[in-house]
Amino acid sequence: YPAIAEHVAQQHRAYLELDFSMASVCALDVFLDETYGTAGEAPDAGAWDAGPKGPVIMMLGVYFGEVLRRHFGGHWREDAEHPKNALKTALVLPGIEIFPAARVWERLKNGSRDGLESLVARIRTHVPQQLESPSPWLNRAALFERASRLDLALVFYTKLHHLAFDLATRNLVEQKMRLA
Repeated sequence: YPAIAEHVAQQHRAYLELDFSMASVCALDVFLDETYGTAGEAPDAGAWDAGPKGPVIMMLGVYFGEVLRRHFGGHWREDAEHPKNALKTALVLPGIEIFPAARVWERLKNGSRDGLESLVARIRTHVPQQLESPSPWLNRAALFERASRLDLALVFYTKLHHLAFDLATRNLVEQKMRLA
């Protein structure tokens, strides 16, 4: 799965900066909102056939899982009855097991209410992680500022502000948030 995630990052590099940072998970949520909307394809349905979106779900799911694996540790575990089926492949993190591709499927089915960032927030409360550089967050915010999408720049500044980096970074982010 790590090799698949690397391929996905390279394949989508032109329009979606996938650098395996936690900021790239937020970027996935933004990408899904902007591409498919926030309401979801079938939020009230019990079942949903992803149809042509299936490959996107698998690719983004594997990438999402690999970001989590790199930041929180853990390993991939394929389902013995369904090997190579990303939807049934678990990511085993310290003390928690998740299914990243299935989560991306839920994200598209149910919309932003099942955002990827919300799962990351829950994982952060259970699994220790190394402090990440603020640079990926600042870079994405600046990218959206240059594209005159201050609403999306503010998403990244707000997330960065909540991560409580050092005082200088917090002051910079607060200044940027006031300008956006």
